[in-house]
Amino acid sequence: MNLAALYCRICREWVPPALPSEEAYQESLGAFLEGIGVPHVREVRLTDTDRVDFMVGSIAIELKVKCSAADLLRQLQRYAQSQQVEEILALSFTRNCLRMLPGSLSGKPVMSYCFGRSF
Repeated sequence: MNLAALYCRICREWVPPALPSEEAYQESLGAFLEGIGVPHVREVRLTDTDRVDFMVGSIAIELKVKCSAADLLRQLQRYAQSQQVEEILALSFTRNCLRMLPGSLSGKPVMSYCFGRSF
């Protein structure tokens, strides 16, 4: 599955309920991916200090409930340095978190989507 197709499936079909924590949202997204037959791995260690929420093939998925835009950008820049990552999908529930993301990092495509809840 490529980044655009995965983006469309998640954004159109995953309707996360209100949940108490980022971990609960990650579990919900994992169940969604499993339910639509998308092979994925949770909590993939890219370096000694970096662990991405999900990998779908070579697509890194990072899910944030709340975060600083600058912190997320730095985190994804590190992910983009990994040879395991060819594309990045950032998902959040606050627009501010995604506001600094460019269309690519280290030559790797980046897509983002905000589910639009306020926290």
